[in-house]
Amino acid sequence: MSLHNRLLLVFLAVVVAGCKPAVPAASVYQLTNVVESVENRATAPADVHFVGRNSCSATACHGQPQAESINWRNAHQAFEANDPHRRAFDVLYTARSVRMYRLLAEDEAKTIDDGVYLRFLEKNCVGCHATPPQGMPANGAFAPQPSPEVYWQGVSCESCHGPASRWLGTHYSLSWPENATARTHQAANGFQDTRNLDSRAAVCLNCHQGPRQLGEETYDVNHDLIAAGHPRLKFELHSYLANLPKHWSEAQELQRQQAADSQLAAAFHFNTWRAGQNQSAAREQQLREFRTKKSADGLSGWAEFANHDCRHCHHLTAEHTFRLTHNEPSARPDLFKNVSLTPTPAERAGVLLKHLDQSRKPQSTALLPSSDQGVDIYLAAAAFARDFPQEPPFTDLTRLQWLLAQQAGKTQYDLPTNFDPEQPELRQALNDLQQALERLAQPNRNGSRRP
Repeated sequence: MSLHNRLLLVFLAVVVAGCKPAVPAASVYQLTNVVESVENRATAPADVHFVGRNSCSATACHGQPQAESINWRNAHQAFEANDPHRRAFDVLYTARSVRMYRLLAEDEAKTIDDGVYLRFLEKNCVGCHATPPQGMPANGAFAPQPSPEVYWQGVSCESCHGPASRWLGTHYSLSWPENATARTHQAANGFQDTRNLDSRAAVCLNCHQGPRQLGEETYDVNHDLIAAGHPRLKFELHSYLANLPKHWSEAQELQRQQAADSQLAAAFHFNTWRAGQNQSAAREQQLREFRTKKSADGLSGWAEFANHDCRHCHHLTAEHTFRLTHNEPSARPDLFKNVSLTPTPAERAGVLLKHLDQSRKPQSTALLPSSDQGVDIYLAAAAFARDFPQEPPFTDLTRLQWLLAQQAGKTQYDLPTNFDPEQPELRQALNDLQQALERLAQPNRNGSRRP
């Protein structure tokens, strides 16, 4: 397993991007000042329903045989062949999932009833592990299915692009990508335009942070699920865009960036990271409110431990005392106040410096309280660096990556219990990063500074 993949095992995310031809549209990559959820961008009308993946897979649409380069015409084939979301429902029939069911349902029977198990999955899992079957309403009551076969496709097109019954007809039009009126119509009828970075992040967060609302069911990876064996959810948009097998053309996406706004395009990777941070912060608040209301209504226990860091309770008694008493700062503090939508390199470096400072333990500016925050810092720096492929801003960012990877959990189910914030090499790597950012944050006469 590569070091990069090992480091990212603790992060889970979904990303889906638009696959239509390049278009010069100024709003495509516009970031919003106000953090907004995807529900505010595209709220499906009451009569919208799912139409199924077959509506996308025709050879005249997105199902042409896959060629050497991926484009919107063969996007479905590329997704089916490479994307891990295609197998999301399959994992619900592994030994780990069955063990989780037995623990949560307290079912000790020698043989598990197939129908009972499917009802359990529909109540607790399928909202994020599968796209609803053809004909199911987007906003109505969840209809139990007679067989798990209806979920065989796993997570497919409509989970991310929206239930298609009311926008599919206009989606066929070749003029749709260039027509702002058509795009507005699509959004009003439930289409989710993942070319917009805020919308893209919000789509991912429906499942990879929650809560996920599907009809009358709300899906939340709470402490009960985590304790039974579900991996804890950590989300960072940019790293998953970089690592997810793509079913869209990166070249066309770059063309759209440049055509929309060259200044925005110059900070695309930073803005991708920023969109993920902003949307995740907003969703975290929604999640806490949902859990608080659920507890107040008597539908759950008096406290939801998933609101807290695992290490607040799960730690060795021999650990450093600061790890037991330190109140960790917010994972996503208010980093972007007064930062423009087209930030200069100096502005971006200033944001990362603020992020690093707010993540460190207050009693010592050299220490980070947890491995998660070390990974957060590395991923932010990696996103920053991607905007400068010809002039790398950091001389040895891979050193920080390697040090964090050595202390990561072996799998996505394991906490990095051997993280040592006082490791000299780690402290040196963070200091080197800080010094590089301080140099970059000093603007030149033009108000900006390139690495």
